[in-house]
Amino acid sequence: MVVATKAGQCIAWGQGPHGELGLGEKKSSAKPTFVESLDGKMVKDLACGYGHTIFVVDENDAKKLPELDTVAAEDLIDRLEGGEVGPASMKGGKRK
Repeated sequence: MVVATKAGQCIAWGQGPHGELGLGEKKSSAKPTFVESLDGKMVKDLACGYGHTIFVVDENDAKKLPELDTVAAEDLIDRLEGGEVGPASMKGGKRK
């Protein structure tokens, strides 16, 4: 789960095996944690889904963020489409 305050700060916790919490690690967090990579940037909106979180950042702040690692993103998309991760890879509530 990820929330953004009116001041634009983001806090994340929960499942994060693909790095979707934005905490810089591919792991889950039971404790709500500030998303440091977005510190000082105005987060205007966000959306979460299986294996991803999308942050909508003010245009001026977006220029201060690192570019998307397209190779990693394409790898995750390929794995999702191939059923390696996501609901299609679930059987009886457990990973294959």
